[in-house]
Amino acid sequence: MQKGVSRSGRPVSYKGDVRKFRVGQGSRYLQYGDGLPYSSLEEDKPIRGLSVVPAGEGGVQISFPMDDIDWIFGLGESFGHLNRLRSAHTVWTYDSWGYNRSGRIQYTAVPFIGMHAVEGGERQWKGLFVNSGSRMTFDLGRSVYNMATIYVDEGHFDIYTFSERDPKTLIEDYTTVTGKPFRLPSWALGHQVSRWSYYPDRSVMRVIDRYAEAGMPVSAVYLDIDYMEGYRVFTVDQTRFPDMPGMVNALRERGVRVVPIIDPGVKVDQNFRVFRALLGHYMEAKNGDIFTGKVWPGTCAFPDFLDSEARGIWSHLVSEFASSGYGGIWLDMNEPAVHIEPERREEKEREMSESFHRYGGERVQHRYVHNYYAYYQAMATYEGLRKVSDEPFILTRSGFSGIQRFAAVWTGDNEASWDDLRLQFRLVLSLGLSGIPYSGCDIGGFMGDTSAELLVRYYQAATFFPFMRIHKVRDSRDHEPFNLPEPYRERVRLAIETRYKAFEYMRGVMEESVSTGLPMLRPLFLEYPGDRECYLVEDEAILGAHLLHAPIMEGGKASRDVYLPDGTWIEVGTGRELSGGRWVESHSDNPVFLRSPVQDGLKGLMGPRR
Repeated sequence: MQKGVSRSGRPVSYKGDVRKFRVGQGSRYLQYGDGLPYSSLEEDKPIRGLSVVPAGEGGVQISFPMDDIDWIFGLGESFGHLNRLRSAHTVWTYDSWGYNRSGRIQYTAVPFIGMHAVEGGERQWKGLFVNSGSRMTFDLGRSVYNMATIYVDEGHFDIYTFSERDPKTLIEDYTTVTGKPFRLPSWALGHQVSRWSYYPDRSVMRVIDRYAEAGMPVSAVYLDIDYMEGYRVFTVDQTRFPDMPGMVNALRERGVRVVPIIDPGVKVDQNFRVFRALLGHYMEAKNGDIFTGKVWPGTCAFPDFLDSEARGIWSHLVSEFASSGYGGIWLDMNEPAVHIEPERREEKEREMSESFHRYGGERVQHRYVHNYYAYYQAMATYEGLRKVSDEPFILTRSGFSGIQRFAAVWTGDNEASWDDLRLQFRLVLSLGLSGIPYSGCDIGGFMGDTSAELLVRYYQAATFFPFMRIHKVRDSRDHEPFNLPEPYRERVRLAIETRYKAFEYMRGVMEESVSTGLPMLRPLFLEYPGDRECYLVEDEAILGAHLLHAPIMEGGKASRDVYLPDGTWIEVGTGRELSGGRWVESHSDNPVFLRSPVQDGLKGLMGPRR
């Protein structure tokens, strides 16, 4: 076992061979407590043929041959399949509105890949992580069949390499570098509801009543931007919510937390208390003025979260705001995003890239730290919540490697479709493989109207997502499941009930994630790395090690083929006992299988044999 000591004096240990390499001056604006000394690229070649050379205008190209590599995972929520082989990806956080149509999503930046190789007849797992806040591209055998090429748009960063015995230890060691996940409050594993937007207060209460009447438990309700006064952060519209603390407390007594949204953009208004509080701590334009952009309240300034003083002020604002009893904070638009007219997009994006931050007294251009922005905002928000809550909770749209220390992630503005349903299942699995164990999607699709059958299938697919929340855009019809015709309503209720029957087991899996960094919901190959068939299945998942879920994600289907890995499996609902290592057909509406012997926390799923 490899050991080290972090900068704070904390002992750090690794299960495999983990090395850190400095390019230029190394990573200057985000450093992890990894306890690793720097190795020399000239002397150490942990990845065969690894090359690091200058490229472009001040950039660096990392490359290595892929002759022996047959499977690659990672890169967070990047579009595509779980196996990243023969694909190319840009790592640069941005508002990915309409990503189902563009085929590109990058709310989060996770420049980490895990690779399976067979060298000299031996199976090996290698990993590579690039700690840079700048724009990066990963070309994994797409342009050149047997070559991986990574371009980093700066000359100063750290590279980490990993040599491991299996994919689990690879993820464990990667999250030892970037940080283990925070502990989710138990309520955050429950069924949560949202819409852009529920208001006024009596409408919020009525929605919760309707869910209760339908037999659908709710653990949290989210407030989108319309709860604010003129969309100004850390404010409450007193007309719509005249007694916010009273509503929050009334809902908490019913077991429902309230989670309000907060954007980074602060309305530019010298009479606005929050704007004044952060003066001197905003991102700066090239000429030294405050950098501004249009967001919901109009012209906004953006806190410089790389500045420790700015983070301290933000943390205080969060503590003050959260003292009303909120269950957590929902961070949105934090790539950071601004509203840009199509004809001015290139100009405004260049302005943001050329803006500046302050870090340790140094003036730093935004282009070199862009991907770190949401990470530091989440850090400041988490510290603020910790002052008023023993169980801080943050949901974020954006982040960087290590965001799991502070927040859960949702996959942003998806558009309802069968293709999106299958995509969301893969994205949640990929985020977990990338060190972010708590994630989910907008159930039913954020955009677009959702048919009754499609909404049922979204709910079923999300039955065991670590984060389970329904959410919808403002200009859509109501699509809460209590509005569905009875047969569809009952199927949603059963999906939610299935989750709650496995609740204690899910809590145990969450605790495993806290200590190891492993995902809660896992693709089959992570539990069965020696089974080649498991690498080919990306529409099934294993919760922990003992529950296999194979949702139906195609329209018009009433059954599906399910691959069961080695072992004995029991089908929930039918009680069928099946031997693994083969494909079976399931006619269950929401196929779930339990590994025998059934764990105590899962026995509530075992009903009478049909």
